[in-house]
Amino acid sequence: MIIKKIKAKKILDSNKDVTIQLAVISDIGKGVASAPNGSYEEINAFSKNGIDFTINFINKDLDQALKNFKIDNFSDFEKLEEEIKKFDNTEDLEIIGSNTLIALEYAILKAISKNNVWKFLNPDIKQVPRPLTNLITSNDFKEFLSISLNSRNFIKAADINSAISSVLKRELKNLDKDFTGNQINGAWFSNLSIQQILDLVKDVTGEASKQIPFTINMGINVNASNLFDYNKNKYEYKNFSVGEKERSLSREEQIKFISYLIEKYNLNYIEDPLHEEDFEGYSTLKKNYGHRCLIASSNLNLTNFKKSDEENCINAVVIKPNKIGSLIKTKNLIDSAKENKINTIISERSGETEDTTISHLAVAFEIPIIKLSILGKERLIKIKEINDIEKQIKNK
Repeated sequence: MIIKKIKAKKILDSNKDVTIQLAVISDIGKGVASAPNGSYEEINAFSKNGIDFTINFINKDLDQALKNFKIDNFSDFEKLEEEIKKFDNTEDLEIIGSNTLIALEYAILKAISKNNVWKFLNPDIKQVPRPLTNLITSNDFKEFLSISLNSRNFIKAADINSAISSVLKRELKNLDKDFTGNQINGAWFSNLSIQQILDLVKDVTGEASKQIPFTINMGINVNASNLFDYNKNKYEYKNFSVGEKERSLSREEQIKFISYLIEKYNLNYIEDPLHEEDFEGYSTLKKNYGHRCLIASSNLNLTNFKKSDEENCINAVVIKPNKIGSLIKTKNLIDSAKENKINTIISERSGETEDTTISHLAVAFEIPIIKLSILGKERLIKIKEINDIEKQIKNK
């Protein structure tokens, strides 16, 4: 495939924040892709000079530089990224931003595959991932989740998650006097305390489990770095319990609290339970609960899993391609995790778009779990895409 033209413009994500959409026109077709926005980023989503600079750079400099650039297979993306380094060789993509590079690579993948990205990357795939679904978000924990790994297919699990979400909305109206029906990160926002929400999710998923032939497990995304006060060296909670709204926990108390929740609610998934520098704390949780629970992180600085502290502290890693800022680095991280027997999870972002590329990457890269919320067109379109792919695989 030969690139003929690249065109960028601004669009709004699901949070009404500005992000980027790119169109790549080639000699064999056109690909259009966009990048989501995240709430916790280690590298620049856009140029340090602003998104308008990014758009102008793409439409002038990058369009000319990549005109007639030839790309035929996935390994050619290494050549593409080397070309990009001529413009931005900074480690954090300060000049162009991670969203720019990912949106560009997504658009190229769509163009070269005629929008069948999964089939272009891995045509012999026989299985699609299972959903990890954000149901409720709160003042303290970012996500209260359900996960079903033993469902017969993807859509059955997605359908039951949708039904659970509807029941939760009804129950939240009764239990949460301040519930407005607002959606954040594709889930219902609740003012209830942590354990009130967990009790509710446990009841609703438990009832649902009686009616289906597979298991619904519970999980949480603590997003602990957002709770951690580095000056006080404490985790600061705003709505800890019914009897105690504000609560400060030391490192040891935080580990004890997470351990208590795992045991009381039989949690099967814990994401970012401690701040991103506490490798030792993660290792403690993995040692005690790794046999029964996925101890996952999206915030630890994990570039590979060959260092002993990284390898021993988690048994699952959350992959966010636009946060990584490169398809090649994303694939390398996935491969490194698999080599070290660490589970991989590909994830949507808080500010999503209607781009469905992560659905294709989840299938093609044989990632067993995809984190997708159930509310909003930006989330539902990704669920539909995996359902369509699953049908195509079964009909081969």
